[in-house]
Amino acid sequence: MKKYCLLLFFMFFAFASYAQQEQESIKSPAEFLGYPLGTHFTSYQRISEYFSYIAKYSDNVHLEYYGESEEQRPLFVAFVGSKHKIDSLEYYRVNNRRNALLEKGMTLPNDSTVTVWLSYNVHGNEASSSEVAMKMVHGLVESIEQQKAEWSKNTIVVIDPCLNPDGREHYVSWYKSTVGRFPNPSRDAEEHHEPWPTGRYNHYMHDLNRDWVWQTQKESKERVKLFLSWMPQLHLDFHEQYPDSPYYFAPAAEPFHAGVTDWQRKFQHTFGEANAKHFDQQGWLYFTKEFFDLLYPGYGDTYPTFNGSIGMTMEQAGHGIAGLLVERKGDSPLSLKDRIAHHYQSGWTAIEVASAHSKEIVSEFHRYFTNGKQSPKGKYKSYVLKMGNNPHRLEKVRELLDHQDIQYGRALVNKSYRGFNYLTGKDENFKLDPTDIIISAYQPKSALTNALFEPKTYLSDSLTYDITAWSIPYAYNIPAYASTEKIFTSNYFQITDRTVYAKDTIRKAVSYAVRWNCTEDVSLLSALLQEDIHVKFARRGFKQGALSYDAGTLLIPRQANSHIQNEFDDFVLSICEQYNVKADPVYSGFAQQGADLGSGNFGYLFPKKIAILRGRHISPTSYGSLWNFMDKDAQYPFSAISTNRFSSVSLNKYNVLILPDGSYQWMTEAQKEKLHRWVKNGGKVIAIEGALNLFRDQEGYQLKTYNSEENKEKYAPREPLQMSYADRSRNQISDAIQGAIFRVKMDNTHPLAYGYTNTYFTIKNSTKRNAILNKGWNVGTIDGMENKVGGFVGYRVQPTLSQSLIVGEEEIGKGSIIYFADDPLFRSFWYSGKLMVANAIFMVGQ
Repeated sequence: MKKYCLLLFFMFFAFASYAQQEQESIKSPAEFLGYPLGTHFTSYQRISEYFSYIAKYSDNVHLEYYGESEEQRPLFVAFVGSKHKIDSLEYYRVNNRRNALLEKGMTLPNDSTVTVWLSYNVHGNEASSSEVAMKMVHGLVESIEQQKAEWSKNTIVVIDPCLNPDGREHYVSWYKSTVGRFPNPSRDAEEHHEPWPTGRYNHYMHDLNRDWVWQTQKESKERVKLFLSWMPQLHLDFHEQYPDSPYYFAPAAEPFHAGVTDWQRKFQHTFGEANAKHFDQQGWLYFTKEFFDLLYPGYGDTYPTFNGSIGMTMEQAGHGIAGLLVERKGDSPLSLKDRIAHHYQSGWTAIEVASAHSKEIVSEFHRYFTNGKQSPKGKYKSYVLKMGNNPHRLEKVRELLDHQDIQYGRALVNKSYRGFNYLTGKDENFKLDPTDIIISAYQPKSALTNALFEPKTYLSDSLTYDITAWSIPYAYNIPAYASTEKIFTSNYFQITDRTVYAKDTIRKAVSYAVRWNCTEDVSLLSALLQEDIHVKFARRGFKQGALSYDAGTLLIPRQANSHIQNEFDDFVLSICEQYNVKADPVYSGFAQQGADLGSGNFGYLFPKKIAILRGRHISPTSYGSLWNFMDKDAQYPFSAISTNRFSSVSLNKYNVLILPDGSYQWMTEAQKEKLHRWVKNGGKVIAIEGALNLFRDQEGYQLKTYNSEENKEKYAPREPLQMSYADRSRNQISDAIQGAIFRVKMDNTHPLAYGYTNTYFTIKNSTKRNAILNKGWNVGTIDGMENKVGGFVGYRVQPTLSQSLIVGEEEIGKGSIIYFADDPLFRSFWYSGKLMVANAIFMVGQ
């Protein structure tokens, strides 16, 4: 028995020693990778492997995979904390949601656990931060093992090591293929000149740091879903700016959105003061309260802020220019090791400060949502969204609300109210309809609701970092009212009916009619054309039986599709159901009003051969929005043509050429002449924003900057008589437009405006004024500043907006040029412009 006990003792001792050895054997990033951090850029695969490794051998780390990127790279976060907290993650997740009043139930008694979320590498070529993520997870685990982790008693840390793995891999792969054995700090070296489109963007060339709220991209949608399931109290977003800048950290700059609370502002200062002490000890220079504001809700600092967190941006010098080592003006060269060290310190400061103030943070977090539900800020207390003539757009908004955890319902009492009419810009009386969506400001997500729906954003300072208007009713072009009254609601119910009719076994439809007003209709048309189905469209409105149809309505005629005669009804109804589109059977070609179905007022739509320019000098985000639209919305193939190959490409293979926003000074006179001849012979150009410079004020085109020399002189920008050098930045914005929204008067009889009413809203970033076409179709125009509905416009720009062309068509020979003065697909979230792009591709010229 004694021997047996002794044997058990030695076995236990051996096991304990082995376990301790296993625990102590957790490798640092340098030991695992085989090189010190900062001497190489690490591939995303190796980063993933390190996180998997450390989670496998540490009880203090839990990995959660939340999706994959467009290029099928895994997206994951690491939860780090004490073993007890890691084993109880679901309890703490639910507790955060209950504190935010988003789930029912009692919160954990006397618990002040704070969740700190660290997000790295949302811009792929700001590549130091994913290196920091590995150092951070190891440092946290090491501090727990060495029993030096006071923070772990009341803190859970969430590390997202790379929000944009596709962009990072594009950058890292290029850099590794370019750098020599010895990194060259000279900015002349090729390793500091990343090629177009750069690794900043994701696969579809979208800026993911401006997509938090809209979630147009796969990575954003999956990430925000996880983020909102946790509702952390603190969020740090790690970035890089250009190499000559010092480090930036919170507090942020004005303007703060009115929804940002005093407590959130205060804590930014608390963090800033603590981080400054650490930086001062190392002699690291930094700046605060400049450039990076908290206004636009789409950022990685503002979006968490509107969700009750303290959101903060960290900006390290570096960017895609820096590589492993880069020279700086008046300073020593900047190394990747330096960049890692600075971000690493900021992460630790956030964790320490959060832990030290955990009780206050959790208390104020709860207060944020309680105040929102009981006494919301802002003028408007209810938002009413109406179906109008387009139920599908309303359904798209409802889906966006679901993605935000924003509550909505329908009216309990059918009565009249007074409110701000988004379409007219006036206070008017309105009645509630059973199909209305009612969004009350009296809810936990009150601040986010007001930020997304307020008609005009208050600007405490006109020097802002991004767009200044984004209200959802304008972005989706739906009828809506903002009311100062509290409208009581019940639960929401489904209002759209896109179900197809069942096949009539007795009567045969001569055609099926599909209303043209949403992106699903575009997808359907694309599928029909690719299946060699003949499709017609209405040039004017008509009436069949009790149903009225507008111009643009699609017709799928039986006779013209005799090649599927036996399967015609089954095929049409099946494909419409596939795309969630309602198809109305039409049993007679005789119209009660308007033209009969055999009239020349119905034209045929034909498959298109589409080319889109991409490459150097083209805006990556403009091309990316087009690419995203063609792949995901239109679901129609196209040829991407590089600007470098434009001379050698035969345009005769194509009948549509799309020119994204960008600079077109690279085009030679011979290339311009080639383009002009192609248009005259029947080609169609769709020119967006900067691409209009190819045609504006050029011989052979009607597009002009001014109507006359008199107007040119009248609207010439004038400098103020007195201006200090210190005010030069404010003087520059007097000539700028920063994402302002304008009401556009539309000619909806033109094919470009099929599916629209006589009003459209554009988001304007360009200050170029296009005169009304003397010969051509002025489809969309603004009269002047009275058409501005929100956002900042510099005072010297304002007079130049009188009688501006926004959307137009100029016919040249057998072809035409379509002018979009503003990007109708802006960042892919400007939903109301998508149908117009489809019209430009498929409808115009038919």
